Amino acid sequence: MILSFLGQKGGGGKSTFTRATAVEYAKNGWSVHVADMDERQGSTFKWSVRRSEAKKSPEVEVAIYLNEKTALRAAATCDLLIVDGKPYSSKQTLKIAEASDLIVIPTGTTIDDLEPSLELARELVQAKIPLDRIIFIVNKVASIAEAKEAVDTIRTWGFITTDLYLDYKAGYGKSMDEGLGLTESRWASIAEKSDQIISWIGDQLMEKNNG
Repeated sequence: MILSFLGQKGGGGKSTFTRATAVEYAKNGWSVHVADMDERQGSTFKWSVRRSEAKKSPEVEVAIYLNEKTALRAAATCDLLIVDGKPYSSKQTLKIAEASDLIVIPTGTTIDDLEPSLELARELVQAKIPLDRIIFIVNKVASIAEAKEAVDTIRTWGFITTDLYLDYKAGYGKSMDEGLGLTESRWASIAEKSDQIISWIGDQLMEKNNG
């Protein structure tokens, strides 16, 4: 199976959710491989190195890829290939989306975050990607009202999302620095909400794969 986290800009949470999802599936006995498509920053690859050096279990296998063809071939070597997409790469993004069983678009709640995320989803649908293979996660939320407004906006555009969301917490960065996924955070509220969101993503993935 191929699960991709895509976005039109950095900072939406692609890498954050990629890492947490990879950790949780690996914990549950899946063979997981992560394709980090951002060869310039390689932030998820660097995170995996920190995780390995800290001897965190399970280890998460991450490699940097220069092109989507090579990355997607890795799906034959594992139970789940997770693609941490490169921002601002529409041609590559489309190829990855076409091959994915499920596409997750994490987004913040501001107009600057929501508009490009929704435009990306609309472009994918226009390119014949089935609408029900695209889901949104609302991230970096400052208030319940802000979260509800973002969720309502996404649904008004016709896309799938959940009422679950992730608050903005200073603890995010600390967890990443330590090679942890958010589900492993020492801050219970972060870990619990992240776990609920990853579970929802997993339910959506299995539904699409079985459908």
